[in-house]
Amino acid sequence: MNKTCYVYFFIVLLYACAVDPRIDLRELNITNHSNKDIYYFYSQNDSVFSNASEYNLTWNKYMETNLILMNDTSTLTLEGKWEKYLSECPQGKFRLFFIEKNLVDVYGWKTIIKKNIYSNKILMDLSDMKRINWFLVYK
Repeated sequence: MNKTCYVYFFIVLLYACAVDPRIDLRELNITNHSNKDIYYFYSQNDSVFSNASEYNLTWNKYMETNLILMNDTSTLTLEGKWEKYLSECPQGKFRLFFIEKNLVDVYGWKTIIKKNIYSNKILMDLSDMKRINWFLVYK
């Protein structure tokens, strides 16, 4: 009986530690070397907030997770596989948008979302990320 419990526990432990093959472990590291705090967002099209049908106060909490302070680094982790995500993007390139924090302070998120305001946009595909070794420096 004891041996069976140990075997069962070991199998459950192995299963819990296994990596889900649907999850892509590659992450894009973004370092902010500019002289301003920035927000970053990614999209499959030219709209910064393609998923935002209307402004909602819960977005404020989400926005703070995408803030990169000066000389700090953040990690963009994709839910799913990069290849699948990029295959759904025009020309196989996703859009990485940067919004300076001072723009948010001046206009607020509601206006930024409504008017699609951003400071900078970069288009990237898988070969671009491999070329920079998954480390992007924003200046």
